[in-house]
Amino acid sequence: MLPTVQYTGIHSGKVWRMQSPQHSTSEILSAIEHWVTSVVVRHRFCPFAKPALEADWVSYQVLDGGDSEAVLKQIAECISQLLARNQPDATELLILSDCAESFDDYLDLSAIAEALIESMGWRESIQLATFHPQYCFAETSPDSIENYTNRAPWPVIQLLQVDSVGRAIDKVGSTDEIPTRNVDYLQAMDDATADLLLRDSCPPTPNH
Repeated sequence: MLPTVQYTGIHSGKVWRMQSPQHSTSEILSAIEHWVTSVVVRHRFCPFAKPALEADWVSYQVLDGGDSEAVLKQIAECISQLLARNQPDATELLILSDCAESFDDYLDLSAIAEALIESMGWRESIQLATFHPQYCFAETSPDSIENYTNRAPWPVIQLLQVDSVGRAIDKVGSTDEIPTRNVDYLQAMDDATADLLLRDSCPPTPNH
């Protein structure tokens, strides 16, 4: 049973149900895997992504939508399973296929997921990375291209193991310059490449 998590940004039982066209699970997984390789890895937004893919450390899980309790239960189960694998460098992308369409709702969900990690005693083991179709960094406008470092076809919460992140940083060195490098890279991008980036960061047209 999950402990009671207090967070003022979430109303108990809140529903994060998307109104967008339905996609099959296989379509969702294919689009997210394509986004990882064609956006995150290709453009080197995260220097850890390519080695993790090549080592087969990355897995994907499509979560069902619903109210806050149902979504958080699934997140907690995924964290428990990840930690039980005894694969210290494994990471998992949790795809919210039909919920948290609003970026504000997604921020609420991410905040309460962080509170859940704290309450379950997972703070030293798990950290989250966040991606959303409408991702917008603080003090940037919604149409700023730098937001595309964290935009994905669907809302995604990535589960990262803290020790694994530490080992990755030891291999690549300081990560302090990565955000600045990504912004500079995006701002210098030519129109054709930017168009492909935007396309690969959006959900595909449903096949049905």
